[in-house]
Amino acid sequence: MQISPMMRQYMEIKDQHKDRVLFFRLGDFYEMFFDDALLVSKELELTLTGKNYGQAERAPMCGVPFHSADGYIAKLVEKGYQVAICEQTEDPALAKGLVKREVVRIVTPGTLLNQSMLNERENNYLASVFDAGHEIGFAYCDVSTGELYATGIDAARAEETLANELSKINAREVITNEGAREIEIGALYTHALGKQYHNPKTAEETVLRQLSGTLTSLGLDGKEAALLALGALLLYLFDTQKQSLSHISRLNYYEIRNHMALDKATIKNLELTETLFEKRLQGSLLGVLDRTHTAMGARKMKQWIREPLNQTGPINERLSAVETLSDEPLLRNDLKENLKRIYDLERLSGRIACGSANAKDLLALKQSVFALPRVKEDLRGCGDALLEELGARIGAFDEIRDLIEKAILDDAPFTVKEGGLIKKAYSAELDEIKDSIKDGQAWIAGLERAERERTGIKNLKVGFNRVFGYYIEITKS
Repeated sequence: MQISPMMRQYMEIKDQHKDRVLFFRLGDFYEMFFDDALLVSKELELTLTGKNYGQAERAPMCGVPFHSADGYIAKLVEKGYQVAICEQTEDPALAKGLVKREVVRIVTPGTLLNQSMLNERENNYLASVFDAGHEIGFAYCDVSTGELYATGIDAARAEETLANELSKINAREVITNEGAREIEIGALYTHALGKQYHNPKTAEETVLRQLSGTLTSLGLDGKEAALLALGALLLYLFDTQKQSLSHISRLNYYEIRNHMALDKATIKNLELTETLFEKRLQGSLLGVLDRTHTAMGARKMKQWIREPLNQTGPINERLSAVETLSDEPLLRNDLKENLKRIYDLERLSGRIACGSANAKDLLALKQSVFALPRVKEDLRGCGDALLEELGARIGAFDEIRDLIEKAILDDAPFTVKEGGLIKKAYSAELDEIKDSIKDGQAWIAGLERAERERTGIKNLKVGFNRVFGYYIEITKS
């Protein structure tokens, strides 16, 4: 017996993603087969069924509706699985034979983008480790915000230092080179990449293609281990996201000695970000200090608590800024109210750059951009050097604000596929297409009325499907 063409297509794609759960798009569902179906039905408590595929036994099968798949994917990723999303890449109505399908994205614990899968007050870091023996290269990125960091770790106490760095950022996923030493890192998901990810020439080309500048300007000149860790991280992101990563455009190369080194035990015992036994925010130092009004501020506060400064200059700059805000209640209250109007700009820009934003995201961006000049004005001439410097760095983004105001409807639907996002008069071509659709719908309705009158058949209907196109339907009588 021959395997059906659709199942042959599934097997060919699955063979390229053996270690991942394959969400295979069939119509309005993502289906899983064989071992994937057995695993997912158990992990997500889904009904297990079967499908004939040309063999004596039916293939185990389970599925989820595509419009609610994010919740199921999030649960699998939370359990440490990678999920390969396989979509139909051509219109079934236009396909000749089997509809083309391909994997359009791979979701892993460290590469989450969907807002519903992320905690807005925490970063979601993917970390990369390259163990060169005499030194260790370390890089990490939050793909949802575009933050990118790299550093080098000397051989002396390398394992302890690396463990501290990984604990500090609470990495969700860690990628390493083959043969890297085993270290107690506590990440949710850890795996080694093949040698092709750690080629020096490829790493340099990848980094310079993604980040503007030279190795010297990026702080990577002579830092081969850090370069290899960073290059592998970017290559892994390209392979899994399969889309633009233009929002990851700036590297923060840092020296570990610039911050106080806190090990995992210290962070835990001092209850810096969660209580010792209940693992709750309330009662921790972060719970006491965090009165931020934006998701970006909350993430920054947590980052600062986990990596305190150990240089008097920057410490005094921060203390001076806090003193100014403490002594000026009007300034503080104005800032607070204006910051409340700002959405998560980092993750909004990330979703827009990756092509996964919807109309609500764009409207949130518009509202946030409206608030920026007010924040900038609050900080101008406030009397504190650090606050004034921060204010000077805030852009106006008038063109973005005006473009969204001109193009996007204020009551636009949540998903892009529903249509109805663009305002009338923004695009003459789009208005013409919309009018032609309305005219076509009116013509079809007129045809139905005319044919009912002509034939005397009151229940005559004009219908449409993707197989036959438009048709007239009448009863047998």
